[in-house]
Amino acid sequence: ERPATELRGKRSLYCIDDNFVSTFFRFAEPFKSDLEIGSTKAAEKKLARDFNAHVGRTFERLVREEVVPKTELIAAAPIGRWWGHRRDAETGERIELEIDIVAIDESTRAILFGECKWKEAVDGKKLLEELKEKGKFVTLKSPKIKEEHYILVARTFKRRPEESEAHCLDLK
Repeated sequence: ERPATELRGKRSLYCIDDNFVSTFFRFAEPFKSDLEIGSTKAAEKKLARDFNAHVGRTFERLVREEVVPKTELIAAAPIGRWWGHRRDAETGERIELEIDIVAIDESTRAILFGECKWKEAVDGKKLLEELKEKGKFVTLKSPKIKEEHYILVARTFKRRPEESEAHCLDLK
């Protein structure tokens, strides 16, 4: 997987696509010896601590692959993620950035930014502000973008931005 803004390059991540295999290697395989002798405490602890984050990444992929294309917010364009970094102006500290959904329509010069949260009661207004801020750091090789669209997806929202600002989807 590469950032949505790069067709080629060294910045790539390798992921296991199969959810069952991914879950096995994340939660069972590291504790294989313990599990074989019936000691489950360490595996249970990791499962309790990290399972929601694991499901969240799977949820993001599902939204990118199945939900966003059906919204028709942007013409048929490749949909991916974007990651990069910025430097804090005061401390010079490197801050990692990630955007869950990025799609670029070269023909209309439009871009779609989106965030997915596997959480209840998400503050959509705050999430949109953070997404717009991260979007400023996305560099494109194509001509200047004319339109920016936003989509927010969560289990539930406690506050939503105006419909004119962002398209919000939840599981309710």
